[in-house]
Amino acid sequence: MTTAMMNLVTDPKAGWNLSISGARRAADRAKNAATVAYDWARRSGLGIADAVEALEAAERAIDAAERASIATTREEVRTEAINAWSAAETALAADKRSAAAITAALWADEDGKSNEMSTRAA
Repeated sequence: MTTAMMNLVTDPKAGWNLSISGARRAADRAKNAATVAYDWARRSGLGIADAVEALEAAERAIDAAERASIATTREEVRTEAINAWSAAETALAADKRSAAAITAALWADEDGKSNEMSTRAA
């Protein structure tokens, strides 16, 4: 793999499409991640703050995509697409944190059950 290819692969912004459709794609990704994070957090009662952060970031991404769609210059489109992708990254990161909190709690619960069963068996 060439150095240029390695930079492309390791650069988290390499997949950004700085266009109106790219901004809409970022908004969709953010909205999907936020919806999943919020649904799981609401059900479990865990990771709620991160899920709310994901929802807020998704709203910013949606707003940026809307601004990109009515922009009058290429630079405005590019700026709003950057804003949308940045907000999407925030939403995805918050979704991961929320999921990690829920997963950790589930594993802790399973460990507790396992330890209880081991104690009873002894």
